[in-house]
Amino acid sequence: MSLFSRSKGNQRAMAQAKGEFEKILDAIKEDKRVDRALRSRIAFRTRSHIDLTFIEGAKKAEIYDHLCLQAIAQGETKPEPPEPALFKVIKTNTGNFFAYLPKEPADKIFLIAGLYQTMEISGEKAIEKVQAIADEIWEELGVAQSLQCLRFLATELGLEDQEEDTAEKAS
Repeated sequence: MSLFSRSKGNQRAMAQAKGEFEKILDAIKEDKRVDRALRSRIAFRTRSHIDLTFIEGAKKAEIYDHLCLQAIAQGETKPEPPEPALFKVIKTNTGNFFAYLPKEPADKIFLIAGLYQTMEISGEKAIEKVQAIADEIWEELGVAQSLQCLRFLATELGLEDQEEDTAEKAS
């Protein structure tokens, strides 16, 4: 398979991912029934996309800050700030799939990740802000329950243990 045909395949898969996402949004707006399996599949892929966008934003913020410092030191203009990818490859047990996230929430999550990476906000605040964005997406998609994002970060920061301890004390 040539690189060109793989690229065409990727373009088709990305168009399908975006189409499925938008199909659900359109159906919800028009009060049409949406296949529950499709809605769940898109929600779980979107959650993975959110996590990957956060990781991408943190990594690129660090690189961007370094490039800006270099540019300033050399008397050059700052480079253009990085932007998030709206499509991500999600790896699952059943294969790899593209997931789509609209530009506005992707930009917000990317920015929050950069603020976290540069220590302008805490990990707990980053999780809270990203989850609020995700909750808006779940509502738009008509997902019945909130899917938790950035669990890897909560675990890394030891926040999940605190939540479990609080829940145990309350019972």
